[in-house]
Parts: sequence; C-alpha cells; structure tokens
Amino acid sequence: MQRTRAASAREPVTGPTPIDFFVSPQGNDAWSGRLADPAENDGPFATLERARDALREAKKAGRCSGGGTVWLKSGVYELHRTFTLGLEDSGTAARRLPRTETRLHSYTLREDRPVAR
Repeated sequence: MQRTRAASAREPVTGPTPIDFFVSPQGNDAWSGRLADPAENDGPFATLERARDALREAKKAGRCSGGGTVWLKSGVYELHRTFTLGLEDSGTAARRLPRTETRLHSYTLREDRPVAR
C-alpha cells in the first residue's frame, strides 16, 4: 500500500501544471489573460489570437505541462481576419487538450466582411 501525505505550504506540489487563459469583449490584449474579469490593470485578453499566442508561448516555455484551456466570456467577438490554429496548438498523445463545456457563457464569432464563395 502506497502512503501519501498532503503538501505543506513550504513544499511545492509537483505534477502536470495546467494553465487557463480568458478572453472577453471587455478585455485588453496587453493584460495577462489570467483573470476572468477585468481588475485594475489586469484581466482577460480581448482577442482569440492573443490567447492562442499566449498558450503557444506558455507551451514553449514549459509553463503548461498539464495542458491549457482558453475560456471565452459571453459576448460578440469581431474577427477582422481569419483565425487559424495549427498543429502546435493541439495536444499530444501523452497530453491531450481538455474539451471543456460551459453553460455559463454564450458567444458569437462574427466576421466583419462577407466570406468569398
């Protein structure tokens, strides 16, 4: 039987570390994106592109070994160019990206120009 004990405040907890970023129509891409709601000088990002880039940076720096989640707050997001995700934005066989569903927020992605056919 394996024994475990709780970590104290002086002992770091080890293991995969997930990271969360938040995006809101009331956000600012100069902020950290780590807060769900705007505070004095910090809060959510304003764009999907900034959240994607922040997650890429965190992955490259090894700050999100447990995967990452981008949370979209309720509202309308104007897309001024095509939003793309590449292979670097997906998980791996060892670290799958979580699929998270929330019923608290609804959002709309709206392009500001007609789509060419």
